[in-house]
Amino acid sequence: MGEKKGEKAEVNFGNNSIEDVTWLCSLSESDLDFLISLKKLALKRASVIGHVQLAKKFDLKMLRALGTFFFISHAFFFCAIFLLTDL
Repeated sequence: MGEKKGEKAEVNFGNNSIEDVTWLCSLSESDLDFLISLKKLALKRASVIGHVQLAKKFDLKMLRALGTFFFISHAFFFCAIFLLTDL
């Protein structure tokens, strides 16, 4: 039914926190492509080895943790290359 003026709409994010959803919305298109590919790879590997339940654990919270790790590692890698080539 329609909302009355002044009422806030309630949004359902499933089992995802608002912080995780906000983080996901802040990513660039290339970062999203990377995480989608990472999830597809995890789903494929889990089904190949017969552990589909592992793929179910690969949710937004897990993607955020892995994405943060990869993005930070990526930044450190390029900083190291920059510093080494600057010598």
